[in-house]
Amino acid sequence: MLNAEFRGRNLVRTINLIPWAIPTIVAGLAFRWMFDDQYGLITDLLLRLTSHKYELLVHPFTARLCVILVNVWKNTPFMAVVLLAGLQSVPTELFQQGMLWFNWGMASALGVLLIIVVAIVGIIGLALFRHYDVSM
Repeated sequence: MLNAEFRGRNLVRTINLIPWAIPTIVAGLAFRWMFDDQYGLITDLLLRLTSHKYELLVHPFTARLCVILVNVWKNTPFMAVVLLAGLQSVPTELFQQGMLWFNWGMASALGVLLIIVVAIVGIIGLALFRHYDVSM
């Protein structure tokens, strides 16, 4: 969607970067408050939906899930921007050559795109794997 032409595209791209621009300590403290078992927003929502009180940050498994959720929320915009840059750097001639070589039409163009996206996501995944700094 970030690569498509539409009105307000720059605004959507800017809004997409907000979680990434928030300092890590601020995001960690905000999510710690949201996951708090006494007055947190997320635990209150879970209590209202399931009528069961959850202590998300007390148990190791759910605490780890919460940290992973915060890390995904914080780093997804970075991945989206890098993926967008990778997609915009692919020349259109590459897709045209793929359609000519394989003579499959759109399927070959999507195959070329899939190979490029998998390579970009692999590189980003390796970079984000070592970037595990959100703590609560």
